[in-house]
Amino acid sequence: MVAWSRVAARHVMSIDDLVARALDPRVRCVCYFGGDPAPQAPMLVAASRRILREARGSGQRFKRICWETDGLENPAVMREMARVSVSPPS
Repeated sequence: MVAWSRVAARHVMSIDDLVARALDPRVRCVCYFGGDPAPQAPMLVAASRRILREARGSGQRFKRICWETDGLENPAVMREMARVSVSPPS
């Protein structure tokens, strides 16, 4: 059995911090890679929608949302992830 320690505070950010960093004009793609996002998927879908909405509101046309999953995600949540990723610019 592996003993897990707490995640260092420097590796944790709020949704507001995530959105703020993603709204930097130099950021073109928000990628949820490095493991399956299933446990956090509902929160990340909501955050991604907010990123896209706020980016479009500030005139940033190009923001991409990318996901990595092992395919075991709930199909309804997976569809929402896909919808967020392919939502057209407004």
